[in-house]
Amino acid sequence: MLLTHNQDVFRDRLSALEHLTEEAKSKKNKFKVCQYILEASEIRIQMGDFLTAKDNLSEVLALTNLLSDKESRMWAETYMGWIFMQEGYWETAVDHFFRVLSFDYDKVSFIPQCFISRIYVERENYEKSGMYLSKADLTAAVFDSPSNQMQLSITRGIYYRFLGKYRTSLQHFNEAYSYARLYKYPYVEVTTLLECSMVWSDNGVHTEALRLTIDGLETAKAYGLKFLEAGCAIRMADALIGLERFDEAEKILLEYEKLTREHSFSKLCLGCKEMRCIVYVEQGQTKKAKALEIEIVEDKEALDVSSTDKILEILNNKEKELRFLLQKNRAAVQQLEDLENLKKIVAHDLKEPLRNIGGFAGLLGRKMKDRIEPEELDYLDVINKATKRMDDSLTALLRYLTVSNENTEFTEQRLGHIIERAIGFVNPQYGLVSTKIDYEECANQYILCDANSIHVVFKELFENTMKFHMSPSNVSIKIRCEEETECHVISVEDNGSGIAPDYHDRIFNLFTRLDRQYDGFGVGLSIIRKIIRQHGGTVSLESDENQGARFIMTINKVK
Repeated sequence: MLLTHNQDVFRDRLSALEHLTEEAKSKKNKFKVCQYILEASEIRIQMGDFLTAKDNLSEVLALTNLLSDKESRMWAETYMGWIFMQEGYWETAVDHFFRVLSFDYDKVSFIPQCFISRIYVERENYEKSGMYLSKADLTAAVFDSPSNQMQLSITRGIYYRFLGKYRTSLQHFNEAYSYARLYKYPYVEVTTLLECSMVWSDNGVHTEALRLTIDGLETAKAYGLKFLEAGCAIRMADALIGLERFDEAEKILLEYEKLTREHSFSKLCLGCKEMRCIVYVEQGQTKKAKALEIEIVEDKEALDVSSTDKILEILNNKEKELRFLLQKNRAAVQQLEDLENLKKIVAHDLKEPLRNIGGFAGLLGRKMKDRIEPEELDYLDVINKATKRMDDSLTALLRYLTVSNENTEFTEQRLGHIIERAIGFVNPQYGLVSTKIDYEECANQYILCDANSIHVVFKELFENTMKFHMSPSNVSIKIRCEEETECHVISVEDNGSGIAPDYHDRIFNLFTRLDRQYDGFGVGLSIIRKIIRQHGGTVSLESDENQGARFIMTINKVK
């Protein structure tokens, strides 16, 4: 899970990430902000700075609530769960891991499956532990990697250690250790040494347990892994107690108790005190042991309060976030209600009088056919055509009002799939498949969009090209997509009749028609502009008369 470097590399990378984060914030690129903060939190976890890492991860979780970046959210939940697991808050850790699994995204689900298995082992629920170990095993078989195999070996080792199958447990830990050494994961290397040390302690072989913890401590110091340093110290003290070297155990516990306080490793600090209490009991120092027991009880109460305060803080933040979203939703609901009312007015209140006018004009023409002059019949025909035209215009307006307002869902979509879908829609009427459409360069690019809406954009552009081309059989369309910092820039270029520069600003206006000889009501390009604006982008035109047209659209990477 975590690839470790030394402290200098950590500090340099954190400094670079802080700069990149500020730059991304200034450009309002929330996706990049998430990625940079997530990487920073991972580094802080390895440095043992859990408090700052939690703050980083809380920020990522708040951002990903407003984005469609599910993978970043899942990793943030995973890291947050890992921290709580290390601190011994198993219930909170499991909640985070289960949230990751609820996304049903196998690529990320492996790590939480392993960790849930380990937590159930600690609770002595071996049935559930084995179940999640089996799930992790299946996931690792699909997404095989050294990192996954390493984590799986550790989980198996822990599972078999608690079952008392020490030989099997050591085999799995040794496998994990080999992976960690080969692929340079010192964090896992130290963790595995600690696990092996516990196996030897369980078997009463304290000399081997001590040797392994010393190796782990040296590695942790070399890479500045303060949290694991403290963990090694506690394990070393346990081995020393087993060897009845109480003075040495007390000395190392006092030294690392100070370190755990400095770095706010509350659970490890408590662990040092509990181990020191055992030393005093073994030495017969009853007064010291009782005084320390009182201190331990007070620390546990403080930890419980701290944990409760943290949970309340999370709940308060979540409440604020939900209230903000609710306020936005209320405004959106009001806008939708207004739009629905306008659509009803267009569909019924405006169309009904037109139908009456057209119907009665037709009835009057048929009844008065033999009694009025031909010129008067022409007048009635003009009325019929005008009402039909107005009815069709209202239908076009209703189409404009309706498009891209219902069931919009912004997800990562392959551009080629959307283009192919639009081609299939237009092809039956225009035979577009037989024309030359060049989109191979951007076919495998992904954009954040509402697929149904962007499908409409391409459909309208293809229909316009075919409708206004001087020779539809010779149509050529070129589609390109370039990735910029904040957006994707999509261009659709054809070899059609083109549009004079004087009309470039007008053609996106509703009901604008440049050539009356063609059918239509001038809403297609207005619909395109509306959809692109809903994606936080812009649309423009580069064209000249008889020289083809190139529509340029931007789609924001963040919605």
